[in-house]
Amino acid sequence: MRRLAASVLAFGTQSAFAHDARTCKALDAAANEQGTRIPGDTAIYTVTGHGRLPFYSAPDRGCGIAGVFIVPGDDVIAYVDYHGYTAVLYVNDKTGAEPTGWVESWRLRASGRGIAPKQ
Repeated sequence: MRRLAASVLAFGTQSAFAHDARTCKALDAAANEQGTRIPGDTAIYTVTGHGRLPFYSAPDRGCGIAGVFIVPGDDVIAYVDYHGYTAVLYVNDKTGAEPTGWVESWRLRASGRGIAPKQ
C-alpha cells in the first residue's frame, strides 16, 4: 500500500525529487496519451525567458535529462501539452542532434508557424 501511495503521489505532483526510469517512462506514456495534441500547422514554438531550459524525459522535474537543454531564441517542434509541460523536438543545425523531451510550457511562445498545412 505504501508503495502504491508513493507512485500516485509522484504522478500527481511536479516533484523536486529524482524518479527512477520506470516511473518517468510510465508518466511519459500517460502524458502522451492524456495530453492535448498540438496541431502540426501551429507546432513551431520559440523559447523565451532567460537561461537554459532543461529537458525532462517525462512532464515532471524529477525526470531531468542531464546535459540536455535549449536556450532563448531556439525554435522547437511541439507535439503535446500536459499539466504545464510540452513535449518537443529540437533540431540542432550545428551538430545535427535532435533531442526530444518535455520542457516547461511557460517558457515557450507560439510562433504562428507550423510543420504541416492547416487541416
